[in-house]
Amino acid sequence: MSSTSDGLIDFTQTAPHEDNKRDILRGVVIDIVKNNDCKFTALIRSVDLISRRAIDNYAVFVSEFSFDKIRDEIERRKSEFIMRINKTFADIQDKLLGIPIAVIIASAQIDIKNGYIKNTAVLFGISIFTLLMGILTKNQIHNLEVIKEEYDYQKEILEKEYASLHSKISSAFEAINKRCKCLKITFYAISVILLLNYIFTYILYYKWTPKFNKAAIYLLETL
Repeated sequence: MSSTSDGLIDFTQTAPHEDNKRDILRGVVIDIVKNNDCKFTALIRSVDLISRRAIDNYAVFVSEFSFDKIRDEIERRKSEFIMRINKTFADIQDKLLGIPIAVIIASAQIDIKNGYIKNTAVLFGISIFTLLMGILTKNQIHNLEVIKEEYDYQKEILEKEYASLHSKISSAFEAINKRCKCLKITFYAISVILLLNYIFTYILYYKWTPKFNKAAIYLLETL
């Protein structure tokens, strides 16, 4: 009994979780003696049982504590990745407003009568705008792919470290995967809109620039 008592003392005084261990031991003692009239006698007789239950309950506590810690780590990384993914879109969100504005400017600035130089300048400006926006969009797609690769790597590490929690980790990271796919589709849609914007502007230029029309018709006739 002496060795068991010493073991209980060591159990409550050794790190880590000393306070939690004492709470666990207190709960076990109360649970064992609460239905006995002679509580002290019951306590003395049940030292071994108290020791086993305290150790078992502590093992359960450590398991739950570890899971909570892992879950917090997963949620932290999940939030971090989603913020970085969202930032790839936020970085160009204001610039996207320039796409419809560019169409309006092109329509308003193109001169139907004797506007070859002016119209050519408008087309050139739209071409530069489309090129720069295309490069920016491509760069954001690349950033998204880099984040995706890092996310896959972090997910693989967590699944190796905590194999028993594989399904929970996969479920937590699925939101990141969906967000990444959604933004990638959005960026490709933006690229298509940019191309259509340029084609529309070019059609306006071709239709409303007399000198260009004459030159194009002459070139076609000579061919």
